Amino acid sequence: MRLLAIALAASFVAAGCGSDGNGGGTINPNSGTWLFVPGSIVDDTCEYADPPTDPSGDFAMLSTGDGTFTVNDGDVVFDCTVSGSAFNCPERLTETIDASPLDAIVSVHVSITGTFSSANAASGRQTANVTCVGADCAAAGAAVGVTFPCSVSETFTATN
Repeated sequence: MRLLAIALAASFVAAGCGSDGNGGGTINPNSGTWLFVPGSIVDDTCEYADPPTDPSGDFAMLSTGDGTFTVNDGDVVFDCTVSGSAFNCPERLTETIDASPLDAIVSVHVSITGTFSSANAASGRQTANVTCVGADCAAAGAAVGVTFPCSVSETFTATN
């Protein structure tokens, strides 16, 4: 049942943003191609022996200039808000795993927060919250070595 680990790795999608150095106004990140670079696991209540992480990679960002931006990593598209230099990409469902023949449905929800240091540089944290519904959730969790619910957080940087 490495399916959960694979889903977690896939759900740590890239996000990034930037700062315009305007002395306190909302920072509008540059639109274009950004490079995501993973950092380290900072919290892991799933207690994986080898927690999943994202590989480095490119993603597209479209900045609207009004305190919002859209991230597109090729697989997932999501919206974020920015206030000052801080950004927030609200929690969203990124993966659902039907653990058949077990009566267990595992869901992975990811949220992203961070700050811009410039219009083309950001750093932050991605958090994957993993839940399960069904009579066999304990067995599904045991198969991958976790107890539901749990979460994994990873730091990252992104540049344009």
